[in-house]
Amino acid sequence: MFARFPFVLAILAALPLAAANAQSGQVAIGFGHHGQHGSIGVQIGFPLSKPRPAPPQYGGHWETVVERTWVPGACERIWVAPLYQTQYDACGRPRSVCIRAGFWDVRQYPGHYEERTRQVWRTAGWQSCPR
Repeated sequence: MFARFPFVLAILAALPLAAANAQSGQVAIGFGHHGQHGSIGVQIGFPLSKPRPAPPQYGGHWETVVERTWVPGACERIWVAPLYQTQYDACGRPRSVCIRAGFWDVRQYPGHYEERTRQVWRTAGWQSCPR
């Protein structure tokens, strides 16, 4: 019973601190239960990354922008079959002779420009109201 007293005291001491700084994200308390064993974790510190700013509620708009973009041409490997020719020997018998061995040919097709659209957020400048 008394062996758990420092553990419980540490939890009770951390709760007011956690409540005060929970909004700023500087304190985290975790409890875990693993079979017959329990665990607690307390993390005090600054968050690793800044929170994302809230999205603008007004003062801007989405705009569709058309951009001219270069699209490179495709590259293709094509097998060129071997070339055979029929030749006749001195006795007149036909025989097939390889004139050119087969090989891989690489063909590069030309690129081209494309018009592509994307959405861009445009912020509106603040304007003072005339009085």
